[in-house]
Formats: sequence, structure tokens, C-alpha cells
Amino acid sequence: MFADFDHELNCSIFNVFNPVKAINKLEGNKADKIHFTKFVENNEETQKLCSEADIIIIERNFFSDVTVMAQYWKTRGKTVIGIWDDSYDHMDRRNPTYEFWEHGEVSFKDQEGKIQKGRMYPNPLTQFRWTLRIMKGAQVVSKALAEDWSPYVKTYHINNYLDMDRYQAAKPLIKHDGYIFVGWCGSLSHFSSHQDSGALRALRKIVKNFPKVRVLIGGDKRVFDALDIPSSKKLFQPYVPDEYYSGLLKSFDIGIAPLAGEYDKRRSWLKVLEYQVMKVPWVASDYPTYEELFPYGKPTKNTWRDWEEAIADVLQNYEERKYFAETTAYDFAKNQSIDLNIGKTLELYNRIIKEPYLDEW
Repeated sequence: MFADFDHELNCSIFNVFNPVKAINKLEGNKADKIHFTKFVENNEETQKLCSEADIIIIERNFFSDVTVMAQYWKTRGKTVIGIWDDSYDHMDRRNPTYEFWEHGEVSFKDQEGKIQKGRMYPNPLTQFRWTLRIMKGAQVVSKALAEDWSPYVKTYHINNYLDMDRYQAAKPLIKHDGYIFVGWCGSLSHFSSHQDSGALRALRKIVKNFPKVRVLIGGDKRVFDALDIPSSKKLFQPYVPDEYYSGLLKSFDIGIAPLAGEYDKRRSWLKVLEYQVMKVPWVASDYPTYEELFPYGKPTKNTWRDWEEAIADVLQNYEERKYFAETTAYDFAKNQSIDLNIGKTLELYNRIIKEPYLDEW
């Protein structure tokens, strides 16, 4: 069961779509996906799909009718587990979904079609904890997330892996002859990462000291607006459809991945891994999030001076850094494909299926 709607496809690509595609390539295995709105309808199609499944994996929306349906299938002898990749209990107030998870704030249309605001009681975070207690296990993208939620359910860490078809033969979405693009693109949950890491102030220094550098920001306009540099030296790219995403990454000459705070310590390694598979040299915050990838790029401490020095170092040694990105760093990244690693996920699922629920012990 996947949680994203079509206009916001992001997490579901890695949590659901990619594994389903990889599993279906393997003889003797079958996987399917269904949106949570269909899951809670529990119509004939959903009934057939879930009743035939050996394991039902629910993404993120562990509240309201999804919780009811998790219990419904559990009582029918099915193995039900959860999967998610964000730390909802460590959200910064600047995260647009903070009010929803922490206070249950929701928007809806009244009978006249006007947008109204209401509250979900108990809040989604409370219901999230309730739902975990009725599941058999949880699959998460970082060791820190697994540790956080282990008091509620048996947790398992599996990295996000890449569907190589998404990245092959990508061409730059934005051409920039004569300029060097330092780039970042991402969701609305990264604004505090940029503000608190020192990266924004560092970029102001970088464009001043390196006249050929331009900064390309994709996704969150707040990051672009907070970047206090001349408008001629920064570019904004709104969200692009999935088929153009790799081309946006390919437009970067250097990729950055700022992190800050407890929320970011629990992210996946995905952003930096995508830079590597696109052969882009990178600079990232020295956080456990990217620890496995440190040998392949430039980690930095979170002060603006450290960020400035790290980006400057890559610029000053660009040919060497680019060659490394195209060889050693890329070789590691291409081995993190979902097709090469789906066996780890299937092994985990088979183990969970054979285990009892905690409340059966």
C-alpha cells in the first residue's frame, strides 16, 4: 500500500514502486501495489489482492481507516508491516507537515466548496504509535529510525536502493555553457537543513569568490528565496515530473546535501547516492545519514566557513573530483541498485512472515 498521490510522488517511488518492479522480475515472486484510498475502501479488488498476499506492507499513513484495515487483515492471519522514511516525532516547526503530525491540523472543503481547517483527534503521531503496536514489523531507511521505534515494534533497517532505469542516459535539463552549477533539489522538508547548516551563507561567499559559479535550486522556493545572492547568480527550477528528475540532477556540476538537527539524522542516504549515480561530485553535512558514503565525496562540518571551504576545495580541484565521481564513486553507487539488492528485502520479508506477532509471544 503506497501513500503518495500522483502529484507528489517521492517516497513511494523508493518504498513501494521500485521494490514491486524488482520483485516482479524474479521468477516465482509476485508483488503488487495499491493506493491507500483503495486499501481503506476494501472493495472486491482490494480483498482479492490482500487475501492472496503473504505479506501486506503499509506505507506511512498509520492512522484513521488505515489503522482499522491493518487490524482487519491481522485478525485474518495476514502478516502486516509498516514502511516509512521520515522522523515524524522530530519534525521542525518549519516543516510544512509539522502541524498535521503534531497537532492533527487538516484542510477540507465544506458543502459550499470553501476550504476549512479542522483537527484530527488523536493526532496522527499518536495513532501512528498505536498502529505500530498491532503490526508484526517495520522497515525503515536508517539505523537511527530503527532504534527510535523499536519500543513499539520490531524494526529492520534496509537502505533505499536505486532503480537504474530512472538514471540511465539522462541529459542535462538545464544547459549552462561557461558556468559551473552548484545544485540542490528536494522536498519542502529541507528548509531548516539549509538555514541551520550554514550552507546558505557559504554559497553567498562562493558566488562572490568564484565568478563562474551559479546556484541551481530545485523544488522548494523558500530555499531559493532565502539564498541571499544576486538574482543573476541563482536559478530556480520548480518541481519536475519524475521522468525529468534525473535530467535535473545531471544539470549539477557539484551537488550539495545540507543537513541539520535531529530530524535529518534519521534520513536515508538517498540524495548523496543519487549524486553519485549521476557522476556528480558532492559536498554534504558530516552526519551519520551519509556516513557510508563519506569515502566518495566531501563531508563537512556545519559552519558556514566549513561549508565554504569544502565547496571551494571541490571547485579548485574540480577535474580531479569529477574523475573520481565518474569512476570510484559511480562504481559504488551502481552496485546499490534495487535489482542487485532486492534479495535482502525478500530475505527480510520471509523471516518476518515466519515470526509471530509480539502479542502472540
